[in-house]
Amino acid sequence: MNFEDPYTFSILALSYLLLLTALAGCIVPVLPGAFLVGFVVVGVKLLLPAAFGWPFVVVVCIFLGLVQMLDLLLSWAGAKKFGATWRGGLGAIIGSVLGIFMQPFFVWIFIMPLIMAFVFEWLGGSEIRNSMKAGFGAFMGTFLSMVLKVVFVSASIAAFTVAVFMKT
Repeated sequence: MNFEDPYTFSILALSYLLLLTALAGCIVPVLPGAFLVGFVVVGVKLLLPAAFGWPFVVVVCIFLGLVQMLDLLLSWAGAKKFGATWRGGLGAIIGSVLGIFMQPFFVWIFIMPLIMAFVFEWLGGSEIRNSMKAGFGAFMGTFLSMVLKVVFVSASIAAFTVAVFMKT
């Protein structure tokens, strides 16, 4: 690939800008995170077919799907690990979604799963101590999910860089 070509350079520069946005999106929920990585990889493959092969695109997209599923499930799993019933797990998932719409995002994306898991458990008849444990578990699951997304996006950026620049 000719990196001095303005078209190629522009596509790659925009790609890296979007990949850095994806990395920020792992922490700031209003920005697209892992999904944006898949968009960039497919876009670069379509616009610069020689950049890398389709197997690379497929592998990245499979991991993207797994990370997106784990993102929702980890709040639930964290709550369950700390003794929550299905109500606490449901509260954690609802809290994850609600946290996206509250300001400041970085705070509420972690706090809302904790609060909602606690509330759903408590309203379901659990003792306050058990409800608090479920809320803490939801918080830990949400935090683990963020770490997982940061690792996935960072690894994807590294793999993208290797895939593109090893073709030269």
